[in-house]
Amino acid sequence: MIKVDMHMQVHMHQDGMKLRKYLIAIVVIFLFTSCVRFFVPSENCRADSPPTLYVGPGETYSRIQDALNHATDGYRIFVYNGTYYEHLTINHRIDLFGEDRSITIINGNRTGTVITVNADNVNISHFTITNGSSLGAASIIQINNENSIITDNIISYGRHGIHLKNSNNHLIYDNVIRNNSGDGIRLNRSDNNVNISFNTITRNKNGIYLYSSDGNNIYNNEIQNNNQSGIFLNSTCQNNVIRNNNASHNGNHGIQLNDYSDYQTLSYNQIYYNNNSGLVLENCSMNLNIEGNMVVGNTNYGMMIIGSTNNISRNTISYNKKDGLYLSADDSNIIYQNTISYNTIAGIRLYNSTNDYIRNNEICNNNEYGAYLDFFTINNVIYNNFFHDNTDNALDKSLNHNKWNIIKTTRTNIIQGPIVSGNYWDDYDETSEGAVDNNGDGIADSPYTIYNVNTDQGPLLDTKKPCIETPQASPSTQTLAKDTNLSVTVTDNTKIKEVYLNITSPTGLRSNFSITQNKTGNTYYYNKRFSPTGNYTFFIVVKDPRNWNHSTNRSFSIQPGNPPTIKDNSPTLGKPSKKFTFNATVSSKDAVASDIQVSVVWSHGSIGNNSTMTVSHGNYFVGTVNLTHSIENLTYHLYATDKWGNHVVTENKKVKIVDTQRPEIRVNRHGPSFEELPNSYTFGATITDDSIVSIVTIDYWYNSSNKMTVKMDAMGNNYYKKVIVLEDKPSRVFCVINASDIAGNTNTTKNPVAYPGGPYQGYVLEEIQFNGSKSFDLDGIISRYTWNFGDGTTGNSSTITHTYYSNGTYTVTLTVTDDQGRNGTSLTSITISSLAQHKIPLAQLDLINARYNLMLNEQFFCYDIDGDGVVDTFIDPTKVLSAVHNKPMNFNGNNLFLLSIGNDSVPEFFWNTTTDLIFSIGHTMGIVQNKEIDEANEQAVLHVTVNKDQWIYIEINDQYPDSPVTITTRDRTISSDKVWRENQKIYVFDDPETDYKFTYDDIFPKLSVMFSPSDGGLINGDNPTIKINFNVPVTIISSTFNSTNIESELVRLDDKTFTYTPVGYLENGTYPLEINAQALQGKGFLSSSAMFFYFAYETPPQKSFLEKNSLWIMLGILIGTIGGFLIFFKVKNVSIEGFIYLKNKKIVPFFKSVIVGPVSVHIPHEHLSKAEFYVDGQLKDEVTSFPALWQWNEKAFLKHTLETKVYDQDGNSTSTGEMEFYIFNISKGKQI
Repeated sequence: MIKVDMHMQVHMHQDGMKLRKYLIAIVVIFLFTSCVRFFVPSENCRADSPPTLYVGPGETYSRIQDALNHATDGYRIFVYNGTYYEHLTINHRIDLFGEDRSITIINGNRTGTVITVNADNVNISHFTITNGSSLGAASIIQINNENSIITDNIISYGRHGIHLKNSNNHLIYDNVIRNNSGDGIRLNRSDNNVNISFNTITRNKNGIYLYSSDGNNIYNNEIQNNNQSGIFLNSTCQNNVIRNNNASHNGNHGIQLNDYSDYQTLSYNQIYYNNNSGLVLENCSMNLNIEGNMVVGNTNYGMMIIGSTNNISRNTISYNKKDGLYLSADDSNIIYQNTISYNTIAGIRLYNSTNDYIRNNEICNNNEYGAYLDFFTINNVIYNNFFHDNTDNALDKSLNHNKWNIIKTTRTNIIQGPIVSGNYWDDYDETSEGAVDNNGDGIADSPYTIYNVNTDQGPLLDTKKPCIETPQASPSTQTLAKDTNLSVTVTDNTKIKEVYLNITSPTGLRSNFSITQNKTGNTYYYNKRFSPTGNYTFFIVVKDPRNWNHSTNRSFSIQPGNPPTIKDNSPTLGKPSKKFTFNATVSSKDAVASDIQVSVVWSHGSIGNNSTMTVSHGNYFVGTVNLTHSIENLTYHLYATDKWGNHVVTENKKVKIVDTQRPEIRVNRHGPSFEELPNSYTFGATITDDSIVSIVTIDYWYNSSNKMTVKMDAMGNNYYKKVIVLEDKPSRVFCVINASDIAGNTNTTKNPVAYPGGPYQGYVLEEIQFNGSKSFDLDGIISRYTWNFGDGTTGNSSTITHTYYSNGTYTVTLTVTDDQGRNGTSLTSITISSLAQHKIPLAQLDLINARYNLMLNEQFFCYDIDGDGVVDTFIDPTKVLSAVHNKPMNFNGNNLFLLSIGNDSVPEFFWNTTTDLIFSIGHTMGIVQNKEIDEANEQAVLHVTVNKDQWIYIEINDQYPDSPVTITTRDRTISSDKVWRENQKIYVFDDPETDYKFTYDDIFPKLSVMFSPSDGGLINGDNPTIKINFNVPVTIISSTFNSTNIESELVRLDDKTFTYTPVGYLENGTYPLEINAQALQGKGFLSSSAMFFYFAYETPPQKSFLEKNSLWIMLGILIGTIGGFLIFFKVKNVSIEGFIYLKNKKIVPFFKSVIVGPVSVHIPHEHLSKAEFYVDGQLKDEVTSFPALWQWNEKAFLKHTLETKVYDQDGNSTSTGEMEFYIFNISKGKQI
């Protein structure tokens, strides 16, 4: 039956070939006669110019139809630019052309067909033809006759764009056909239209629609963004050629063939991103040649084939959202030399497909399957395909009804191997995957399992090594710090798995690493700036799935590069103890600043360093160091290196260090030293200098004495001090402090010292007091104080007041002059805030005066000092009222100041600055009704009642001032800004309730301890006792001294104080004391320790005679007792049959055997076969090698029996019998 079917298929193919030859002959003859008809002179191609009619403003005809009505065959009608609202009917052979298609418009007013052609050989060009009816069978152009040319028109906004109805042999060329509700070009039973080309067809229903139309040639059209299909052949269309079209981005299919549309050629079309499938054959479309098409990115299938005997070849089918090639209910299709890749589901899917041949295809990178065959897909042959990089290469659900290989045939296969049989599978191409080829024929020895019983019996294996072109080094000679590119072009018939680069450096160091990821096309590369300099050799090693190959050796060289250049811009002078900044411009031909490292190697005085310089900007490097106080020269040199090792070093340079600044003297103390000796005066000063202070002296005198000069004592940290003790008691001692540095700069304290105080703060119009009374003059008396307030005004007094009239920050200068005319000046600052005053209304001020019997004659006010929009500072210019707690509070969104008459902490009323109203406050003492203490949780609760009246200001004693407190009343909590804790009191401001609850947390202090002597202290004869003092009453949980429990030796003085006195004759050393204590109240627990240095201070007590000789006395008593027993046994005729053993050693004779420790049995004989050991009648062990030593080492006490049986080589045995003994073995050891 299979042979008959095959014969029928061959016969049908032969008939098809004969029919195809006839069709080709007919088409050739038709084309030839058409050309003769178009180009051989006839009536309309005579030498005389044809008559021309003109249409347009000012011409003979203003309407095109009028010109058509007056034209006969052969006329030309030229239409000038403009818009012509009309419908045309052409009944003669004429040429109708416009001035320009963009400006010559025929508008059908959205009704009917715009142009109807009822004659042969009509040519229409250079128009915009638009606005026909979008309904029914209307068209922009409808052609009912033969041989017309439609070119260079814009055809839009009708039902169909161009409609050929039972009309043949037309040329439709270079038109823009768009925005029609029907088809762009519609052929209805219209044949042999040999040139439908170079049209742009967009936003129509179908781009091109053929119904029962044959022999048409459709090529080079742009058919995009149409609502349905780009090209749709329906109902027995045959022998059409569709090639080189771009059918993309359409709403349905790119190209669709339906209902016995056979014998088509679809070639080299671009079918991209259509909203359904790219190319669809359905309803028995057959005998198609589908070749060379690009089918990419379509939403459904790339190709959907429901037809038979089609050739599908050399197509690229990629990135489609379902299957690349979907075949269903089809048969006898040949699919070959296609690339099917990167599809979302399967590359090829076959459902109920039979007798298809799938060969020589590359099927790769599909997301689920390379090929998927369902259960009903049978009798297909799939061989010589290249499957790789699919998630699953293939799945065949049939019961072994398809063939995945042919018999081995000698010819080049798809991976350039010598034999064709099965397919190449990238997951079965390495030995590690089981792909073994012992005979080396390129066919795996074992089949490839596809699914269950379905296998490929002839899997193809790679037998060709990768091809490596000559590796290149570019350039072959490079300068250090510049890139060298190593590259090689590698190709393979399957897949390159690894590419390795092996490099040997000039030092002989060999490196081998993968460059597989560094790839452009088939070229692998490696870019690097190589170092060190010298000659390098390299070669490439490549691996495909089964074969290795390596290139020839190549070489390149690295020459020394250009080192950076340094321009030193550093200063030539420096100052001691100041910062010194090195700076240099460092540039390089090959490196940017970030690739250069610059450092400075410097030394000054006793220090030096290697400091890294940083980029300031551009190629400018800086490095700042701190110089010492030395005035020796600073020496340095600069070093710069790029990241490839090119470097430069400057010569050593010297910077002269110059000190021109006098020592600075700041007097810290002067005058009587009351805490020291009587009649003593202490003078102290902090003296600093850029270099080193060499000498500090003080000249002093009093009353009419002579000047005396002494050297001041250096106390460290630049502080110098001198205490002068006099016999007299002068009211004042005058002095001058003199300081010199090593550079010879000097300074004295002869000038008076001004001390202006500050910095100050205040407000506009506020009287500010400045105090300069702390100014002084060591060697005289200040005679004048001069203030400059920074606002153009001055004053003279040690203490002075001043008012500023505008806001700002002012510099205040105080200059003092002594009685010798010398001056001292110092600066301070004051910040004056210009604040908007919020004043109490006069009516409310009168209310306060009346209610509280006051005489306030100026409005009090408040300010917003911090600028947050909330007033925060209260001022009463009369000084009668004060803000309690010096800050406002927020109550339900209103800002309040609690105000007190006088300056106490109890307010009489509050000022609501939001409403500018005054409310009285009742001060009340809270009465504690109940107090609850929860010691376990360290919490105390006070229940407080007050008399309910007006706004209240509650006051109670603060019983736990160190513990946080929460105050609640009813179901609310008093916010913290309405609670103040001062002077052991709690104050609460509230809209009154009668019951309040004050809850204190953590009411017990945290447990702490003090040791005396403290940690690290000394214990000796002068201080033998350690005192342990806790801050709260405790109970001692445990205590140790040097790990010895001393709890019983602690002496309790009270619940908080304990002492411990160690004995006085311990060894000298360090001893730790550790103590754990639990607070008697609360949860407090403390584990603490201290270390003490101990020195013995007593002689240890002497031992008595019994203590010294107790061991010997006990031993004598034991021996005497044993001797007494022996004498007693002898008198009573009691025999002694045993000994007392101690670990198998006889100690003394005894009437029974007594063993202390384990029992051992020694068998010295060598020619025994076995020995058994029984204890208390139970077999404990047996041995088979001799001589033997056996030991019973279990815990045992008092009476037991032991029996040993031995056996010779013949099986004879003997026994010791049961021996009775007493044993004392208290520890179990290892049994031997």
